[in-house]
Amino acid sequence: MKSSVSLKYNNLSGQKAFIIFLLLILNVIQGTAQHDVDKYEQYSKVYNVNIKDDSIADYMTGLKTKLENAIEEKEDFQIAENSLFLGLMYLRLNSYDIATDYYLTALNHFKLIKDTTYIIHTLRALSFVNSLVNNDSIALRYSLENLHYCESVKDSFLLEKNYINLGICYSKLDDEVTAIKYFNKAVEFGERLNDTVLLQRIYYNIGSYYEKSKDYTRAEHFYYKGLNIEKGKDKQIIANIYSSLSMIALNRGNYEKALTNIKKALEIAESYGGYKDQETFYKTYISILIKMGKTKNLLTVFDKYSEIQNKGFNADKAEQIAKMKILYELDQFESEIELLTAKNKLNQSKLRASKNRLIIAGVVIFLVMIILVSTAIQYFRIKKSHKKIVEENIKLIKAEEKNTELQKIILNENLSGISLATDSHPVNSSRETQNEEAKNIEELFLQVKSLLETEKLYTNPDISIGTLAKKLNSNRTYLSKAINTVSGKTFIEFINEYRIAEAKRILYSKESDFITIEAIGNKAGFNSKATFFRVFKSVAGVTPNYFQKNARKYSFH
Repeated sequence: MKSSVSLKYNNLSGQKAFIIFLLLILNVIQGTAQHDVDKYEQYSKVYNVNIKDDSIADYMTGLKTKLENAIEEKEDFQIAENSLFLGLMYLRLNSYDIATDYYLTALNHFKLIKDTTYIIHTLRALSFVNSLVNNDSIALRYSLENLHYCESVKDSFLLEKNYINLGICYSKLDDEVTAIKYFNKAVEFGERLNDTVLLQRIYYNIGSYYEKSKDYTRAEHFYYKGLNIEKGKDKQIIANIYSSLSMIALNRGNYEKALTNIKKALEIAESYGGYKDQETFYKTYISILIKMGKTKNLLTVFDKYSEIQNKGFNADKAEQIAKMKILYELDQFESEIELLTAKNKLNQSKLRASKNRLIIAGVVIFLVMIILVSTAIQYFRIKKSHKKIVEENIKLIKAEEKNTELQKIILNENLSGISLATDSHPVNSSRETQNEEAKNIEELFLQVKSLLETEKLYTNPDISIGTLAKKLNSNRTYLSKAINTVSGKTFIEFINEYRIAEAKRILYSKESDFITIEAIGNKAGFNSKATFFRVFKSVAGVTPNYFQKNARKYSFH
């Protein structure tokens, strides 16, 4: 540069040339500084983007396209910058692993071109994302590396931010001495720069650390220092400070002070619409009211808490849907990129491209045909299976109709001369007692079947084992044992089999043409349509609708 200046101004006096040279150097320095400011502004703009904006997916696909082009052209700066911005976007989408991969790519390329400003931003991003997933030791490693770069550029603002990060890292690792050391350094830089917003955050972080350590006196000291800053107040930080002061007062048993502070926290949180903060604050509010015994106010506060909880849930849901939509659109874009890349490779040779297209088309057609054939086979198998199930059920209906009279005669013969079961049994030998009990159980079961089939008690939706036991002069325990021993079923399973048989009979008859499925279920003894459908499908293998529609069609007379 000196040689170019001397050539250009060789006719000027030495003093004039020196002044112009200084101006040029100053201009270069100012340009570099402005460029660094532009980088920070661009970084902040990307990080603070509204994730619900419909253009976010387009913006990210644009970044991916730029990144692909930069990789092809081997442009390190463009590779690094676009990777960094993509990492920031994926961080906002809670895809931390993907974000980390992009950050590492950015860091490697920024180091290749020795772009210190962007190295600092990338290291801070890496520290932050690792802190989010509780990789505290890795977060600390990136923050310490970042400190080296911040000190090399002597940027007070960047140093202040990094000191805060280091303080947080060490506090999470329970290293009190080192954490306070870096927090104090951050305070020193913040006061020198008169950076009131960051100072508030620093005081809040220090207070939080002491509160976690149950050193409430020191915690209060730093919280009040944060509140006493007049300019550039961060509402969210102030609200959280008041909430923390409320918790300290609550732990000390000073409920009135705790109540006053939590009300202030809620008032501020409502002004900036922080649903999650409000939800947390209302929990504290409710705890305080319970401690104070103010039950009259509790219901009102709880209603408000529920309202805020619902609003927060809806807001979170909307954000999650927006994030899922973006990720879906990005997946589609990546699929399209992969397809285009494949096509570009194929175009390198027309002959090979034609062959490949034919192969791909053939494979696709073959796969589609396989899918179609498989689907058709599966469909006909299911249809055939359902047909068989219906036919089997029809056979059962007809068999039951033919055997009904015979069963009644047999039951009457078996029951003639049988006395009703009771719990009293004569004392006999062990084997005789067991044989007698088995015989009594079988006789009681036959009585149950006779009673059910004669009076159709199962059509009563309110029938219970107690009702049957009373009719048979037995007790519910003995009756339940008889049903379970002989049929291997519970009482409700036993009754439901009768109900389903009745429902199938009605569905198969012409009677079903004039009443609804639900009414048929009611006639069979079910008081719920959902229960009727569930039990019918479980027993018959098909739904009532399907059975009604196909029963007569598949019937063979």
